[in-house]
Amino acid sequence: MPLVWNEKKYATGFSDVDDQHREMFGLVNELLSALESGESGRKISDRLDVLADHAARHFTCEEGHMDRLQCPVRVTNECAHECFLRDFAGLRELFDEHGNTSRFIDEVEDKVCGWLQRHLMAIDLVLRRFAD
Repeated sequence: MPLVWNEKKYATGFSDVDDQHREMFGLVNELLSALESGESGRKISDRLDVLADHAARHFTCEEGHMDRLQCPVRVTNECAHECFLRDFAGLRELFDEHGNTSRFIDEVEDKVCGWLQRHLMAIDLVLRRFAD
């Protein structure tokens, strides 16, 4: 199921973070579409690479804001990001070993789509307290 950006629900009030979140939603949706349409393994692999790179850059940006602001959830956020990157690496291994399977799609929906939505709501939105 594709991710749908909802400004009222997900916006942190920091334009760079929100732009990156919107872009991440788009990248995840492109990956889901590629998986559902049975695109080649190489194209899916490329989409996984782009998403991993974007997530790493985004996490650095967001953590920088939280550190600068002494946000109370900054350590929790960093730990959550580390877990996501570790889980994503595991997803990548699963794909590299078995390809586009129903198990892989289920894992992407839980460990990427579900995680992203849960993380935004539980942790990232604390940034709203600091928005100008």
